[in-house]
Amino acid sequence: METFNFSKAWINDIELKDVIDIRTFQKFQDDFAKSFGISCITLDTLGSPVTQVSNPTEFCQRFIRTSEEGNNRCKNCDIAGVKESIETGSVSIYKCHAGLIDFSVPIIISGKHLGGIYGGQVSSEKLNEDSIKNMLREINVTNIDAALNSASNVNVVDEDKIKIAADILFVVINTLVEVGTKQFIFKKMFETLKETVSHSSSILQELASFSMEVSQNQITLSSEIQNVSKLTEKIDNISGFIKEISNQTNILGLNAAIEAARSGAAGAGFSVVANEIRKLSQKSKETVENIAVATSSIKTSVYSTESLSNTTLQLTEKQAASIQEVTANLVEVMNIAEDLHKIDQ
Repeated sequence: METFNFSKAWINDIELKDVIDIRTFQKFQDDFAKSFGISCITLDTLGSPVTQVSNPTEFCQRFIRTSEEGNNRCKNCDIAGVKESIETGSVSIYKCHAGLIDFSVPIIISGKHLGGIYGGQVSSEKLNEDSIKNMLREINVTNIDAALNSASNVNVVDEDKIKIAADILFVVINTLVEVGTKQFIFKKMFETLKETVSHSSSILQELASFSMEVSQNQITLSSEIQNVSKLTEKIDNISGFIKEISNQTNILGLNAAIEAARSGAAGAGFSVVANEIRKLSQKSKETVENIAVATSSIKTSVYSTESLSNTTLQLTEKQAASIQEVTANLVEVMNIAEDLHKIDQ
């Protein structure tokens, strides 16, 4: 039987009870066992019962398996049958130590063994009384007569019919497990998707918050840049005022020099003062020129920064809008995932 190959990452932790409805399958197993006249039980990989025994054979349950030696022999037979069924990936039919026909139906999904259905406990012909007596003595059964009477009631089922029953169980259980595994993985995938989307949404909300903060900072920066721009205008005004004073000082120095020349020797000291005034005027002029150069550089830098600030602000606003849109889409995906999860239930 071919089954869908699931990713090992998804099936590593899957157990049989995760992928079949135990109650529903128990009902099917009970009806199936009665209709074929066989006994069967479903076990996990540890040998723990997943279902209860369906249509148990009294001879096996009451006499053989209650004996310590008999139970050990039964286990060894079952282990051999299970090993063969796992290795071949198909039904294994074998005779137990008591001469009854048993079978092992492996439950395998994508190469992972989840357990199996074990049963039979029937005979293809009437049991030999002497052989049964010897076996009962070997496993230390005390009430031989009651055990023999129970053995005479063991169902006689044609071996071909047992093979057909086991094959049917193989197809049914593995089909149910494949469907159940798909549903299980489907749920896990959407749980993971929901968790991932939720986490991504939280990150995006945080980014949106940061974007809004950056946007506010950009607005503040733009305001400060405008203040700097106004300050440079004031510097220009002050520079003009200094330049005007420089010109007036220069004229004053020139007039002082003229007056010193008219005064002759008496105006020698006045001439020194006039020269100093003219030097001061020249320095003021140079200072104004330096201020003008610096102010021009500041203006250029301010204009460039303002342009970059405006561009950044626009990009930040677009980013915030995009994040909000992505967040809205993620929320929609979460809602869809939730709806699909409800549908699957």
